[in-house]
Amino acid sequence: MKLITNNPLLKEEAIGGNIELVFIDGWPDEVLSYGRDLVHQGYPLACDPGAGRFSSRKSPYITLFIKEKKVPSSFEQISALESLIRQEAQAHWDCRAEMQFDYQSLNQAYSQVCLEKLGEKRRDFRE
Repeated sequence: MKLITNNPLLKEEAIGGNIELVFIDGWPDEVLSYGRDLVHQGYPLACDPGAGRFSSRKSPYITLFIKEKKVPSSFEQISALESLIRQEAQAHWDCRAEMQFDYQSLNQAYSQVCLEKLGEKRRDFRE
């Protein structure tokens, strides 16, 4: 599985298992665009890309989970990613330095739960 993120907390972790980490030093729309390109190539999403992006105050950090096994491209997954890319491209981030760690930690916790649900073995991010 590929884990694609712009969250520096996840970049610093030794995730292990069968997970390849791709770190993108950029905004959520850049992470989503990278994921969309993989879905176009036939690598499906393992989780809903919009999950964990609750409320109108969205996070500047996002993590995608991409399966390794190729399948025909999914119109639904590509459409969902395109919609999120448009939303994120219009976002105006007010992420003051003192809030960045909070946003990173929320994304990290969400990622940990997703990995557990997907049955991936990895060390606890919070250790």
